[in-house]
Amino acid sequence: NIPADVITVAEYMEANNPGGSSWFQQISDIIANVVSVNVKAYAEKVRDLATKRKAAQIANHLMDNADKGQEAVDDAIKELMDIGRTKRKWEYSMKEALMGAVRGIDERFEHGGMSGVRTGVSDIDDILGGLHKTDLVVVGARPAMGKTAFLLNLLVGADVPCGMISAEQGHEQIGSRILSIGGKVDAQRIRKAHQLGEDEFARITGASARFMDKDIWINDMPAPTIQDVVRQAR
Repeated sequence: NIPADVITVAEYMEANNPGGSSWFQQISDIIANVVSVNVKAYAEKVRDLATKRKAAQIANHLMDNADKGQEAVDDAIKELMDIGRTKRKWEYSMKEALMGAVRGIDERFEHGGMSGVRTGVSDIDDILGGLHKTDLVVVGARPAMGKTAFLLNLLVGADVPCGMISAEQGHEQIGSRILSIGGKVDAQRIRKAHQLGEDEFARITGASARFMDKDIWINDMPAPTIQDVVRQAR
């Protein structure tokens, strides 16, 4: 994100590749023979070559540290994912902050107040305008107050692909609770099953068909570590 010209590029090359002939002269000669219309294509070529070189370095490092097992694999995956990630800006002027806020207002106005991911719970969507990037939402309540049921409502109500890491309940139990929510059938009756009536079976079948193809993934690994959570999210 630094403007590229003869001076800035020459200074960068001198700092990272000292010695030899003058980088200023070399870059000046290159620019004199470059047609500006092709700059974007040239830049993409340089980026692609840099990506290949970095990927090869990561692969060699992984081979050298293969004896570390999963730790080495995790490090390599993280480095590979970082290759294509654009460096994020963290400092903003007041003008940039206010312009960003105005863009957000325009977006919410155009979408009827919604600017984030829908929760499927209309009252919460009305209050929050959906779930937003950079937000950390902690749901706190006493045991057996419905925290997991609330989470599952968000899971099936979201209009984007999503995942759930469940350290407490297995995937089949999660599936059963989702059918209870979608079919509006008491979870206890689903658990016993033999007491279900035809209408309840129909509602459960309808919920299954409705949610079957939603892009939702569930990880039910017990007692996951923070690294396990990071690995699954990645």
